[in-house]
Amino acid sequence: MRIDEIVQSLRAVGVVTTTVSDFLNDDIIFKKTGKSLDKMISQEDVVSRSEMLRLGNPIRDRTKFFEFQNKQLFGGAMSLDNSEIIQLYLNDLFLDVAEEYLETKEVRIRNCLAFYHPENPFPPANSQNWHRDTEDTKILKVFVYYNDVTEHNGSLWYVKNSKHMSKNDNIWPNVGKAKHGYLDLESTMKIPYNDVVKIEGKAGTICFFDGNGFHKGGNVKKGHRLSTHCCYLRSDAPHIVNGILPTFDYNPDVNTLNRESSNYSLLPERKKKVLQ
Repeated sequence: MRIDEIVQSLRAVGVVTTTVSDFLNDDIIFKKTGKSLDKMISQEDVVSRSEMLRLGNPIRDRTKFFEFQNKQLFGGAMSLDNSEIIQLYLNDLFLDVAEEYLETKEVRIRNCLAFYHPENPFPPANSQNWHRDTEDTKILKVFVYYNDVTEHNGSLWYVKNSKHMSKNDNIWPNVGKAKHGYLDLESTMKIPYNDVVKIEGKAGTICFFDGNGFHKGGNVKKGHRLSTHCCYLRSDAPHIVNGILPTFDYNPDVNTLNRESSNYSLLPERKKKVLQ
């Protein structure tokens, strides 16, 4: 799929899907990161915690106890030195889409994440319910599926035309007008069924969407979902300017950046700038 086709769909409805093979024309990094993630979810601690979750007796040491992120999978932050996932999202094609859609050459990336959602018996909670992200009124988010995903193992759901200034935007307050992005029951009931899309796909599916639009995902009732994620923002996004996401490495449990490492020094200036 071409960049202009992706951007056109994002502008029109807020969401579009393609595949690693169709978009990147090179699945080497995808395969490498997939093998690495498979090893991580096979770690004894991860397997043990996943089984406890499946049986309904999870370790509740964090709000989203139903999902594993960088800290649980890597033992700490994801970096250029311990994973190629960041390199995947620094691909020039992803950056081209981000610059075109966000209409700026000053793009920044935040929250480059690995996600593991095991099976669990609990009702949807947090991001498994309808919400909008509040980093900015225009946000490019990308998910890549590393296993086959259906509605039974955590597919992403999206409400078309719910991003800023679209027809469904007024169902719930936008950035600066709401305390949080989670829709209440009354607003959820107003979502037009015909505008809801369920994003299922084989391993290698890429989901582009504007995170300011209503979405949910990760509610796994059978099997598991293994995916990665990256958020592309304008450099003047409210969360960056106001200090919530001031730098790429703002949280030592999420991402870290060793500017003295060879992996960083070898990056072209365009990519170094994105990691500010």
